[in-house]
Amino acid sequence: MMTALLLLAAIGVSSDAPVQLQRTSKPGEKLDYTVRSYLVTETRSIGVTTFIPSTVDIGYDFTAEATGTKPDGIYDFRYKRPTMNIEEGGKKSVEKPNFDLLITLSPINEFLEVKDLTPKKPAAKPGGGLFAVGPVGVAGQQGALGGILGQFVSEIQRLALFIGSIDSAIDFQPKLDVREVSKGDTWRRTVSYSPQQLASKDGKMVMQRLDYVYTYDGIVESGGQKVHRVVATLDMNANLLQFIRDTVDLSKMAVHFNEIGFQLKAKIDFDLDLKTGHTIKADAKSEGGFKIVVTEYPEDPYMEQKLRGHTVLKLVRKS
Repeated sequence: MMTALLLLAAIGVSSDAPVQLQRTSKPGEKLDYTVRSYLVTETRSIGVTTFIPSTVDIGYDFTAEATGTKPDGIYDFRYKRPTMNIEEGGKKSVEKPNFDLLITLSPINEFLEVKDLTPKKPAAKPGGGLFAVGPVGVAGQQGALGGILGQFVSEIQRLALFIGSIDSAIDFQPKLDVREVSKGDTWRRTVSYSPQQLASKDGKMVMQRLDYVYTYDGIVESGGQKVHRVVATLDMNANLLQFIRDTVDLSKMAVHFNEIGFQLKAKIDFDLDLKTGHTIKADAKSEGGFKIVVTEYPEDPYMEQKLRGHTVLKLVRKS
């Protein structure tokens, strides 16, 4: 106990004193991260009583290089995520998003500007994405309906693993408080989740809001070193029907949607470097599911899925 207190005193940090959580960097500093995710799903479609289990492993590496600083602690990061390795049902594949972004970030991890430097490529065909969906119910109703459900399920699963759009992904979390905080203090942040695969029908970006509650848990020991621990929780219970209507044209579908209910609870433990505020590690666990109800079959969900996810982010190198 005495050794730990002496260590904190040596670096000028008191375990009880209020702290200002901020991220600092310097031009040329490069951070290399790994992200490893694991998803378990149980799915059933109309006319089927048994949930069919499935597992997916997703892994990717990314780099964030500080390219310059601006007044008030604002700085630019060159973010690159070239590939994502996916294993589903024993089948391995590689997705190549080739993300290359110039991100202007505030000291509390708020996105101020994002410039997409990624080379353009042809748009993905409907139904593509990280997780493809097989048969989704009544035979003969695949086509456009299957494509929409495939895209929707893919994005829901990305969201559950916190590896979706860059503003909601785990890569640049947590969102910090502007005030000094003491152990036990909480703050809230609402971030937007913009699907990567779903394209809005009128060409406009459609946003789904995510409300996080953050808690500062003080200075703890993790992985053999002292870190700031920030815990984020998410409790989402929403009907995404209007969101989907704003995104795609449902008027020509074989069925009429009544409800697209989605629930997700998650907890993420963030370990932050005491000096720089960089995220050293993040451990995210989520549990939830969705249910699609259509007018033609109001008593039996057209499609239903339970899901459980686990994602770990680690800083592996700083240069």
